[in-house]
Amino acid sequence: MIDFTKELEKFDFMEIDKTFIDIQNETVIIIESLNATLKRIGKEQSKTNMQIEEILTILDEEKEKEKLISELKKSEVVFEEDKTALVKGLISILDQLEDMYRYSLKHDTDSRAEQMRILWKNISSSLMICGIMRIDEQHVFFNAQLNIAVQTRYEEEFPEGYILEVLKCGYKYNSVVLRKAQVVVNMKYKDSGEDE
Repeated sequence: MIDFTKELEKFDFMEIDKTFIDIQNETVIIIESLNATLKRIGKEQSKTNMQIEEILTILDEEKEKEKLISELKKSEVVFEEDKTALVKGLISILDQLEDMYRYSLKHDTDSRAEQMRILWKNISSSLMICGIMRIDEQHVFFNAQLNIAVQTRYEEEFPEGYILEVLKCGYKYNSVVLRKAQVVVNMKYKDSGEDE
């Protein structure tokens, strides 16, 4: 049988094996290498954190810009609605002038009617500068997008669907039709089943 006590007395605990020293040296090298890698990872992580903070700052700025743009768009819509309301108010005033114009053409002397024609033309030019266009063409064919036929009449010298008279002007504002013109359209009448 083995006597463990004697065997242990022979063994010198203070003596370090060369293999153990080699392993210890390799372990130190690995730990140093690992420590250097961890330091590099820490530096990269720090750089990444700074970049993330910059990105978050940029995102916050973009959110502010989007909020400002949204508010400006809402203001623009309100402004456009106000402009349209103003134009519609102006149209009601123009309707009164139109009534005077059409009355003077039918009932006044030639000089006053001519003055009204000049005034009517000048007003039309001023309106065009503001983006308002009067729809008052007669002696052209009826266009359902611009006109409403409120009366029909037959005049032999004009083709069917021809606008004979404008009763009330229509108006366009920046190419949007605000009101269609009320017109008299030439129509052929049927008399006892036959066209005239």
